[in-house]
Parts: sequence; C-alpha cells; structure tokens
Amino acid sequence: MSAGATMPPRLALVVVPAVTAGLVVVVAAAVSLATAPLSIAALAGIFGLLAASTLAERYYGDRTRSEVIWETNRLPAKRPLVVGSTLKIPQIPGLPFAPAAAKPPAPAGSVAMLTPAPAPPPARPAPTQPPLSEEPPEIDPMLADIRDAIDRKEYATALADIDRYIAMNPGDRELVELKKLTLYRHGYALLEQKSYDEGYKALRQLARLQPDYLDITTLVQQARRQVIDHHYQEGIRLFREERLEDAVAEWRRVLDLEPRHPNARRNIEQAERLLEALERRRTH
Repeated sequence: MSAGATMPPRLALVVVPAVTAGLVVVVAAAVSLATAPLSIAALAGIFGLLAASTLAERYYGDRTRSEVIWETNRLPAKRPLVVGSTLKIPQIPGLPFAPAAAKPPAPAGSVAMLTPAPAPPPARPAPTQPPLSEEPPEIDPMLADIRDAIDRKEYATALADIDRYIAMNPGDRELVELKKLTLYRHGYALLEQKSYDEGYKALRQLARLQPDYLDITTLVQQARRQVIDHHYQEGIRLFREERLEDAVAEWRRVLDLEPRHPNARRNIEQAERLLEALERRRTH
C-alpha cells in the first residue's frame, strides 16, 4: 500500500477498534505498574513468565506457547527462576521445534538449562622444545700439539709447526692469532734469558704482523736498547782482550741499530788505528 493510499472503510471498521483496545490495555497496564506497588512474588512471577516466553520463542517460534513450558515444569508462582535451573522443553504434536541459528534443534524431550556463560579455558603453555644436543667440537690434532708445545714453553717448536700449518691453510685466522701469541711469549722469554738478539727479532716479527698488539711497541723499544747495550759492552770486553777485530764487529752492530752512537764510532776509529799500527809493525 503506498503512502498516499487510503484504508478501505470496511477494513477501518475492523482495525481501528482493535488497535484502540490494544492501546487502552497497554496504557492501563502501564498505569497499574506505575501506581500499584508489586510484591516480590508478583515480580518473580513476571520474570518467570518472561523466561518461559523467551524459551518458547527459541524452541517453538511463538511466545504464546510459554504456558506449555510453565505447566510441564510446574513452575511455582512465587519463586523466581535462578541461574542453573533445569527446564524440560516438551514437543507439541504437529509443531516442530524452530530451527536455531547457532545450533541444531533439540530433540523431543530435551532439557534446557539456564547456565552462566562458561569461563574461557586456561591458556595452555606452549610446548617446550627439547634442548638441542650439542656435539663437542672436533679438535684438530695438529692444533692440539701446537697448544701443548706453547704450554710447555717450547715456542720455537710451536712456531715451526704454526708456519707449516699456515702454509697449508693461509686463510686460517685462528692460526694467525696463535702465531702472534707465540711470538709475544717467545720474545719476552728470550729477553729474560738475555738472548737479546733473538728476542728482539721475534718481537719485531710480531710488530710487523700487528703493530698495536698489546704493548708490543714499548717492548720492541726496550729490546732494541738492550741489544745496543749488549753489543757495546761486548765490544769493550773484546777490546780489553786485544781481540780488536771482534770488538770492531760488535761496535758496528751497535751503529746498525743506532747510527749516531758517539762512543761506538769513536771506539771503532781507535781500534782501527791500533790494527793499522800492528799491521805496520808486522810488515817491517
């Protein structure tokens, strides 16, 4: 029927009285509820009726069938329904259960239960992965022998083995680091043994590999000074023993390390004059 169409007179004679009567009943009920105090039993009955009407709408699709649920379960008139109450929903002959949106219809004689929403299940802990079994690292026997030689302070043997191993594995960083450590300990040990030339040589080799290795700069300078002093004193000792040529060789070693060493140069000149004098004496 369009918005501009009018209701037929005959239909109006039927609809208007019915609507009017319904409005009168609703208004009267509202006035009664608003003005007349209701007892707890009356309110309980109203709530029970509403619950039965809701179940009738759910299972039968018709709220007016609530009295069937009420009578079947012999619900008391003065006691309200509580959470957890169990109600039987009888099947009415010729009236199938209404289909449910969320679950299939209950079979005949099913039981409806007013229960609170179930609590969510506790979160299950994530399964723990078993620890991966770590196999012990494979040990190279050659490296083991080198480390044993270092522990025994056999540095020359260890360095020879390291150089052989590096020749076969030139890109092995572990070997290079091991060589630096060995050179450092070897040079320090040689200086303590007063093998100044060999100690200075080992430390200089380490300085060429890594100039900033630990305190290598200071250690090389100290070793150089010890080598110079050692050869100068050896020249003095040999000169006193009249081994002039050997003394000159020692002082020349001093000049190789320190060209401006004044005493070494002067001593060489003095020793050479004596050698010339001795040579002239032998020839005459």
